[in-house]
Formats: sequence, structure tokens, C-alpha cells
Amino acid sequence: MTTLLDRIDAVLEGDRPERVRLRIPQKEGKMLAQLEAGARIYSRQYQDGMVVLEAEAPASVVRRMREWVVG
Repeated sequence: MTTLLDRIDAVLEGDRPERVRLRIPQKEGKMLAQLEAGARIYSRQYQDGMVVLEAEAPASVVRRMREWVVG
């Protein structure tokens, strides 16, 4: 059992939540849905066809969205 818990800890350690600011085009509905499903959204604004979000998401989710990370 200890080995299993050690493995789980190692996986979770590598996928720590990160707080990020994102600017994603509204047409990227699939990415927005993934973010909504896998992150905690703190704020959301709509500006000129973009969705600007402040979110906390696992590192694996942030990596998939890296082209839209701002700041």
C-alpha cells in the first residue's frame, strides 16, 4: 500500500495547480470547456472575441493552454 501511495504522491506532485491568467479566443470552445472542467475559475471577462480568465489549473492543463497564457 505504501508503494501505491508513493506513486500517487509523485504523480500529484508533477501536476500541481498553477494560478494563471489566460486570453482564449471564444471560437476555442473545446479548450474553454476543458478549462472549465479541470480548473477553478476565479474571474471571466469577454473582450473583443476573447475570453480573459483568471484560473487555477493543474500544470498539465496549463501546458495545453500555454499559447494563451498572459502576464
